[in-house]
Amino acid sequence: MKIIILKISVLILICLPISDGLTQTSGKQVFRNKGCAGCHTINEGKLIGPDLANITEKRNRKWLINFIRSPKKMIDNGDTLAVRLYNKYNKVMMPANDMTDEEIKNLLDFIAQKSSEKTNQQNTKQKSTATAYNANNFSTGKQLFTGELLFMNYGPSCISCHDIKNMSSLHGGMLAKDLSTTYKRLGDRGIRALLKNPAFPVMKEAYRNKPLTKAEIHNLTAFLKKAAQKKPGKQTAGVKFESQFIIVGLLGAGIFILVISLIWLRRKKHSVNDEIYERQLRTE
Repeated sequence: MKIIILKISVLILICLPISDGLTQTSGKQVFRNKGCAGCHTINEGKLIGPDLANITEKRNRKWLINFIRSPKKMIDNGDTLAVRLYNKYNKVMMPANDMTDEEIKNLLDFIAQKSSEKTNQQNTKQKSTATAYNANNFSTGKQLFTGELLFMNYGPSCISCHDIKNMSSLHGGMLAKDLSTTYKRLGDRGIRALLKNPAFPVMKEAYRNKPLTKAEIHNLTAFLKKAAQKKPGKQTAGVKFESQFIIVGLLGAGIFILVISLIWLRRKKHSVNDEIYERQLRTE
């Protein structure tokens, strides 16, 4: 009997660390795979959103669960804290997610466990020195944005969903936000984090298994920084292009109508047998 109890005790001791490890791993995977890492860090300073270190101590867990499930709903309902965070972080809406209750629990447990680790003071300080970019980075970033250059892993070009009004020669898609001032709002670290680990559902799905390389992220960030420095213009090139398109369209329509009119005028006005019928009448 003692041997049996001893074996059970040993088994429990062995299983407990394994179970704890699985929970931590699961929480870490949720943080990475559900887009949290694209906007937040833990003990490494703010990105697009706030640093989540000790957030489980600062906020009520029920509030955190509700906010994670539907931040838009809480903001729309006028939750004071949710609205304040939304305004503080450049009105960037945290996207909705499909986390289960278990995933949210594991995520919060992982954040709490990670927060308890010794803070790396060097990482916590925001980098004051700006990343250096050159003309080649800007040029390559523009080509990647427009699709002139393909991404290494064949992800879709940015212009298929986004537009940049500051660049008058570019005419992008309207599916997602205009990126003209994105660099000013998110900064270097925020842009890089978002490109490395997309948080928004459509973007995340578009680049699933097609991640951007470090060089591509560097060049795109350079392009977005350059775009943000340009003053919004009247988009004269775009207006000129649209005017030419309208003129060509009208000319094409006019030529088409003229051709149809000529065909209509030369049409047969009577049946095919009219001449035979009239000739037959004359002979009778």
